[in-house]
Amino acid sequence: MNETLAARRDSDSGSPPRLRQADGSPEGLLRAGGSPASETNTGLDGGTSGETSPADGPRSMPSPPHLCRTGREFVAAATHDEFAAAATHDEFVAAATRDQREGALPGVEPQLRTTGLTKAYRKAAVEIPVLRGVDLEVHQGEFLAIVGQSGSGKSTLLHLLGLLDRPDDGSIRLGGSRIDDLPPAKRDRLRNQCFGMVFQFYHLLPELTALENVMVPGLIATGPLTGLRQRPRLRRRATELLELMGLSHRLRHRPRELSGGEMQRAAIARALMNRPQILLADEPTGNLDQATGREILKTLRTLNCTENLTIVMVTHDPTIAAQADRIVRLREGRVVPA
Repeated sequence: MNETLAARRDSDSGSPPRLRQADGSPEGLLRAGGSPASETNTGLDGGTSGETSPADGPRSMPSPPHLCRTGREFVAAATHDEFAAAATHDEFVAAATRDQREGALPGVEPQLRTTGLTKAYRKAAVEIPVLRGVDLEVHQGEFLAIVGQSGSGKSTLLHLLGLLDRPDDGSIRLGGSRIDDLPPAKRDRLRNQCFGMVFQFYHLLPELTALENVMVPGLIATGPLTGLRQRPRLRRRATELLELMGLSHRLRHRPRELSGGEMQRAAIARALMNRPQILLADEPTGNLDQATGREILKTLRTLNCTENLTIVMVTHDPTIAAQADRIVRLREGRVVPA
């Protein structure tokens, strides 16, 4: 399947060019396979540092003896006490990327899989079932659209995939390793470093500028002390993303000073800050006019094609869904033929 997608993308001469370095060589937001591209940090004094964070590439240091070989082993290690010291984003991405390459072989797990997901909400004594046993597979580099009428469970499914909520039953696996039952701190780390989230109503912090909003995931990932030292590098990364989104003239503007399309492009830049493996987009064009919606979709498709970024998008618009590689339809909480 990946070969088919790659062949189709190679023939797409209309794809916008990648970012380029000073020497003219291409520079993507992500390496092939969705893992971070390497980057040298510059400290406050202008010198270089060996320090890195999830927004950077892998550290130039020997692998620790407990480095997990596969994503399955890495997530399994989350149940042990040494996880906090041993588990870095770089180790997880390296292991998960190996799993994804192996995923091209028959019988190997896809990048993301759900099995028998169920979810119900309760209002007083009334239980309202939303998902009723959803089985779903998402492959590396795929652009998947989830469609369905209002109330069919689309957004609920996306929130479960992004670890924003827990299923009542069933499982979610990343690279073959179960992630929905991890402790809260481990789920938070995965959500910050492996998933990018784009929402219909943007959810930008109103008191921050566009640049500061985009920097937030990187600051969360590095922590307060390291984040202070890494601020110049995070600012450069956020500026690069906003320039890619055509917002270089809006860096210092707050959300109330931006149009709907500009706020959504800033939200996409924020979702890409930590170079996620998977981008989850919940009705990214639902609050925009038709022309602006097309531009946002073009941006998502460009990221998918040029960066091999896996995208799972929820939409109620069949014309938007038709632009994806594959469509999954939900009806009354169940997957039905599209």
